[in-house]
Amino acid sequence: MSLISVEDGGVPLVLFSGGLDSTYLLFHALRAYECVDVVSMELTLQHEKNKREKLAREKIITSMKRVTKNDKLYGRISIIHDDVPVPGYNHGNVHLGQPSLWMLAAMCSVTPQTSVIYHGIVNSDNCSVMMDSVSNAWNAIQKASRCTGFNGELIKYEAPLVFCDKKELLITEALWPVYRHISWCESHSKGNDCGICKSCHVMANTASFFKTFRPSIYDLFPFKARLEKLMTKVKKYYSDHYNMDKFSK
Repeated sequence: MSLISVEDGGVPLVLFSGGLDSTYLLFHALRAYECVDVVSMELTLQHEKNKREKLAREKIITSMKRVTKNDKLYGRISIIHDDVPVPGYNHGNVHLGQPSLWMLAAMCSVTPQTSVIYHGIVNSDNCSVMMDSVSNAWNAIQKASRCTGFNGELIKYEAPLVFCDKKELLITEALWPVYRHISWCESHSKGNDCGICKSCHVMANTASFFKTFRPSIYDLFPFKARLEKLMTKVKKYYSDHYNMDKFSK
C-alpha cells in the first residue's frame, strides 16, 4: 500500500535532501505519480559538503529511476544563504529550523503545475510535532505572496511519513541498493558518520534494534559494515558523556 494518495492532476514537488527519509518518500512518489519534481538545498558556505551531497543525490536519483521504472523525475537546486536568520537552526538542533529553510527552497521551485509539496519528516524528527504549524505557515506564505499551483489552487504541504519510523524505512528491500549512497549524518565530515549528531544516534539505535531483535533482517543489510562502525562510535559517545555502555532508549 502506498503512503501517498495521488492528487487529481498536477505534479508533486518532493523536498529531497538525499537522506534516508526523503529517499524513501521519493520512492513512493515515483511509484504513485507519472511525473515528479524534486528540489534540493545547498548552503552557500558549505562547499565541500555540498559537493559530496550533490554527487550522492545524483547517484540516488539514477538508482531510483531504475528501481521504480519511472524516468520522469526532474530536479533543481535552491541556493540558500547560511546567514538566513532562522529561529532554531543551529548545529545542536538543526531539525527545528529545517522546515523554514525548506519552505524557502520550495517557494523558489514551485511551478503552475505543482499540486502538493512532500516533506520527508518521520516521527523521530523533532519537528514532527510541529507539522500542523508548518503547514499553516506555508499556507500563510502562499496567500501573502499570491503563489498558487495546479488549477490556481493553494499548494498543500504534507508529510506522508510523519507516522513512520526508521525501522519501516530500512526494511524496504527495493531500496537497499540505493541506501549505500545515502547520508543520514548531519555533519559527515569527509563522508564519515560523526556518531555525535541526533541523526547518527537515531540510526545507531535503529540498527541496534534490528541486530538484537531482528537479526535475520539485520544480516541481510548490504550496508551492515557502515552500521557496525556507526554503532561503535555512538556507544563510545554514550560511554564518554553519560558513562553508559549501551544505547539510549
